[in-house]
Amino acid sequence: GADLNLSSVPGAEQYAVPFYTVEQCYYLRSRFNVLDSISEKRKDKPLQVVIIGGGYSGVEMSLNTLERLGGEGRVEVTLVHRGNEVLQYATDFNKKTGQESLKKAGIKVMTETSVVEVLPADNSDELDDELKCKVKLKTAGAETTLLDADLLIWTAGATSTNTRRGILNSILPRDEKGRLVTGRLMRVRDTENVFAVGDCARASKVPYAATAQVAIQQAPVAAWNVFATLMNKSGQRDKSGNEYQLLPFEYLNLGEMMTLGSDDATLSSLGGLIQLSGPAASVARRLIYAVRMPTVRQGVTAAIESTERRVLSIPARQDKRRGKAIKWK
Repeated sequence: GADLNLSSVPGAEQYAVPFYTVEQCYYLRSRFNVLDSISEKRKDKPLQVVIIGGGYSGVEMSLNTLERLGGEGRVEVTLVHRGNEVLQYATDFNKKTGQESLKKAGIKVMTETSVVEVLPADNSDELDDELKCKVKLKTAGAETTLLDADLLIWTAGATSTNTRRGILNSILPRDEKGRLVTGRLMRVRDTENVFAVGDCARASKVPYAATAQVAIQQAPVAAWNVFATLMNKSGQRDKSGNEYQLLPFEYLNLGEMMTLGSDDATLSSLGGLIQLSGPAASVARRLIYAVRMPTVRQGVTAAIESTERRVLSIPARQDKRRGKAIKWK
């Protein structure tokens, strides 16, 4: 998991909405509903949304927020990033596609810019606007500017939680970042029956990326090794009469996918051999997520619900093209 410390930026804890946990996602959805009401009252004055962080989450959030709140004319989205370009760690194909999508959508991108302080809004005439604020920014050239924000979403600065509590506050060996040190068997060093996967584990000299893709691949290996350890300890043997063999973990980089809207996405896989963008990539992304679900039932449910949302969104997109306001549930 990821943890976020907003205390280093004055005012950020009070006004910024993080986007890392399921609970935060539900809260953000409720804020979107509030903004829908505010937008209806303002009529010709667009909403102002500022998003901090130009990584995968920031770019995806920017494009989907623009679409969710009614598109250009109803909302203006600004993406602020400390680095010199957004998606700097993405593949070249996904980086180019993502940057072109931001430009095409009319999202203002501010690079080499940091948040200095978050201030309360000067005044307001809305009832549900406790998160309305002003974002004070500083560029690489030391220039400062203020942005009005009806909503400030924070996707930058996440670090591995690895707080020293529970198993991470034990005598088990950890590296300098608090991760449990394991070998290729996903077994914690100097133990026989303790296994660790995901962000809290370090399985190689050069740590794997702290992504769901790594954790999902580690999980079945660790599960088998736990099973093999228990069977061997109880004296059980495999069909050949031998002890159960523990499996080493080998990471296979399957590539990366990004959503760029309800019917747009980009994906790059197998070292660039497969590169796809647009509606086809969106469909492929949804199917891949469905296939990667832990059980068949979950996969089928994910595929059906994804398809249902896609079909139900068609009238909304048609209304948008006709210039009608979109009424979201």
